[in-house]
Amino acid sequence: RIVSDAAAGGLGIQRRLQAWRARYPAHPATEELWRDRLERQAGSRVQSGRVALLLPLSGRAGAAGAAVRDGFLGAYYDQDTAARPLLRVYDVANGDVATAYQQALADGSDFIVGPLTRDEVATVAAGADGRASVLALNFLPEGTRGPGRAYTFALAPDDGARQVARRVLADGRPDGVALVPDSDWGRRTLTAFTAELATLGGRLVGQAAYAPDTMDFNVTLRQLLQTSGQRGSAPRPDASFIFVVAQPLAGRLIRSQLRYNYAAGLPVYATSDIFEPAGAA
Repeated sequence: RIVSDAAAGGLGIQRRLQAWRARYPAHPATEELWRDRLERQAGSRVQSGRVALLLPLSGRAGAAGAAVRDGFLGAYYDQDTAARPLLRVYDVANGDVATAYQQALADGSDFIVGPLTRDEVATVAAGADGRASVLALNFLPEGTRGPGRAYTFALAPDDGARQVARRVLADGRPDGVALVPDSDWGRRTLTAFTAELATLGGRLVGQAAYAPDTMDFNVTLRQLLQTSGQRGSAPRPDASFIFVVAQPLAGRLIRSQLRYNYAAGLPVYATSDIFEPAGAA
């Protein structure tokens, strides 16, 4: 199976071979039996000549960009040296992603991975001429048509919300409430979450929306959870979880204000948007 995956260009081959050897040190299928076959298959694969990574490595999106780079490089170095394409990383944190894209083309790149933010993806799409394949790591703005040889790979808010719904039901919490921003993003995420929850047999017993620029969630939380905010009060008994849609700052405020309203024991679920790798805990 490992040799077959190698023929298809699968990643992680060397790590899997090392694990196999450790598990079956006396197996008759010794290294000599399959080394030559692996080398022949590796040599017969068509390799990309030059790959470019267009990522922000500092600034607000620096942590996310570095995580993508490290994951990419982990898979890259797991390949045999002869099977690796030439790779170059371009830091687009200064915002001049169009220049970085043109430089990658000038350097001979035939496959470009990135950029990461939606605005950067739109900039590259506007200037792409099809000379290189592009795997963008975010979606184009709605209504924007991508150029030829361009692909997108990103997690839509709808997908994240459906994953949360499945996790909630898997944890045995069928009934809950939702707190989302009063925005297209909030409504879209809530719709996907509610639909998936209902499909799996769960239900929302309450929902509330907050102004995206607010920092005070106390009144909204008390109405949603039907608490008085007084010591000894408890959240509504028909809710076994709260689904929160928020960016990192709002998420931290909501968490602290849940504690303030004596609802810290209510399980909180959220999409990945609430997470900030370099932020405060």
